[in-house]
Amino acid sequence: MFSLGFHHFYTRLENNFKDNWHTDYLHSHNRQQLFKQLVQDWKSYFNSIEDYNNNPSKYQGQPRPPKFKYLDNNPSEVIFTNLATLTFKDNTENYIINGKPIKSKNKYFNQEINRLQSIRMKQTGSKKFKDTKQIKKLRTKRRNYVFDYLHKASRKIVNLAKKHNVSKIVIGDLKEIKQGMDYNKSFVQVPIQRLKDLIEYKAKLEGIEVNIINEAYTSGCSAIDLEKLNKDNYNKSRRVERGLFESNFGLTINADVNGSLNIMRKFLDKCIPELINRARDNGVVNPPKRLRVA
Repeated sequence: MFSLGFHHFYTRLENNFKDNWHTDYLHSHNRQQLFKQLVQDWKSYFNSIEDYNNNPSKYQGQPRPPKFKYLDNNPSEVIFTNLATLTFKDNTENYIINGKPIKSKNKYFNQEINRLQSIRMKQTGSKKFKDTKQIKKLRTKRRNYVFDYLHKASRKIVNLAKKHNVSKIVIGDLKEIKQGMDYNKSFVQVPIQRLKDLIEYKAKLEGIEVNIINEAYTSGCSAIDLEKLNKDNYNKSRRVERGLFESNFGLTINADVNGSLNIMRKFLDKCIPELINRARDNGVVNPPKRLRVA
């Protein structure tokens, strides 16, 4: 199989999985790196086998082939209700783009697909997954719904930026957002990286600059207290209940708004967004407006 060489085998993988439904939920860069890693792992295995046959004394046992690595299932469950959170430098407006509809739709499609898979497996007497035209049709519907929702959400975000005369949009880096989680289906099947790409594309058409910044420590440091975004101040236990973050002097703020403000602070360095100034003066933060996509 590897006599074709690295490039040829990689190309075969790309072609064979091009129409596979799983690829709809992977960013192209992630998919390419996955294939490259797969090819490299198998090449290393066959090289090790060859070396083992020539020099068995170097090894404690015969090299084993690569296999699937099961991920840790302990991390907290992701409840995907907020698709995006928006805050602004020069005013106190803050918004949340509702993610509940997309979560609900994903749940419905997953239940239907699981039901049809179970029926098909019983019909064939097989313990392995059996694909059908009906299941493929459901996956296509799910993909189309998700992509349409993300298009509308990105348009709403860019329109809000225009409304508030925004010249720059700052987005937290989303590349690692799905790692270290329990792979809740409602979250993982939303191609969140695609939302970033759509915002970037539509903002560019409107002459708005988009910047991507590392999210490290933004969710566990207090924006209201103007804490430095570092490991020493990082403390997610200040989430007093789901969705709320408590400052050091007892002021509660939406946790996603807190993170959004910290991303802005990180990008603008010494800038203090108006919402923080108002909260420190008045001792209160208005809750974010939850916006429906359609």
